[in-house]
Amino acid sequence: TLQIEDSVSYLGFSNHELRAGFGFQLTRANDSQDRMLTGWLIYLTDDRSLPAYYYYGEGSSAARLDNRVYGLFVQDDWRPAPNLTLGLGLRYDIEDGANNPDFEHPLVNSRRLDTDNLQPRVSVVWNPDGRGRTVLRAGLGRYVSRYPLYPAMYELNYNDVSGRTQLQRTNGLLVCAKYG
Repeated sequence: TLQIEDSVSYLGFSNHELRAGFGFQLTRANDSQDRMLTGWLIYLTDDRSLPAYYYYGEGSSAARLDNRVYGLFVQDDWRPAPNLTLGLGLRYDIEDGANNPDFEHPLVNSRRLDTDNLQPRVSVVWNPDGRGRTVLRAGLGRYVSRYPLYPAMYELNYNDVSGRTQLQRTNGLLVCAKYG
């Protein structure tokens, strides 16, 4: 993971404090979990005389996921009075790989990047007595969260087309006894 962030502030413009910043994070994940390499046999009896199911995997689960996160923000804190601060801000974030937008599978619809991530914010800080003994704060905003990378990686690992396929075989006697 590589992460770069920076911000700049400007003070003194008519009781305003202006801030702006950016962030970039690159995450490269390589994962392989080839489950059931030698298979898994389940028996109906304790003495292992009647096998019921056999689970096994085929193919490789090796996958690589590259996710880049870009973020920008601007913030204005205005002090119309010495004991009152009003804040107004806007943030934008975008991830380009966490929902597997390029993933192709016959059973999965195509995906787009999640681009509607404008996050406005507003806040009020009031110090009624002017001495800082009591401070009242209020804020409201829209916040978006990041995608967890595990589901996207699991989809690449085990998708039955380009990833590892998990298979099952059933004892024919069991099928006849169950449905016959």
